[in-house]
Amino acid sequence: MFPGKEDLNQLDLISRVCGPATPDVWASVVSLPHFKTLNPTQIYRRRLMDIFYFISPLALEILDEMLMLDPDKRITVEDALNSSWLKNINPERITPPELPKHMICHELLSRKLKKLG
Repeated sequence: MFPGKEDLNQLDLISRVCGPATPDVWASVVSLPHFKTLNPTQIYRRRLMDIFYFISPLALEILDEMLMLDPDKRITVEDALNSSWLKNINPERITPPELPKHMICHELLSRKLKKLG
């Protein structure tokens, strides 16, 4: 969901979706090492609900709680598993998605072509 290439890129990707890690949303963030050295070039608003609008409201609520920046406000695994959305899920009745049968991986194809040479 947040495939950052390095720490600062990772933080930027997270802030684009979850908003900035500021004392307003996470009081103890100021005590983290190097917090004062972070100078984001742009401050984004939390857009999780806008981006994942297509998810059911109950599932979106859990996702929002899982991605709270403040660990003290983040939902626990136990609370998530006991949520009303997950209580109504019966894994035996879920049809597995149809996955591609023959998938060509660019990296593997490149290696084969190099060997053939």
